[in-house]
Amino acid sequence: MRRGLDRRSEELRHSIEKPHPEGHEFADLGFEEWSRGLPDEDAETLLDNSGGKAVEWLPGAGATPAG
Repeated sequence: MRRGLDRRSEELRHSIEKPHPEGHEFADLGFEEWSRGLPDEDAETLLDNSGGKAVEWLPGAGATPAG
């Protein structure tokens, strides 16, 4: 199990450091527009907007702290 977690952690690190070139398209959508494409279930329950940290998408850099 530990190896699986380590592997997933490394995959996440790689994704953050070298984001997919088309990722900015989704980042630009914002939660509201993105959630419109989901099934009719209550999309607001998928994400707690009061938690987490504000980030912005910078091409070539990925998600960085907003500000």
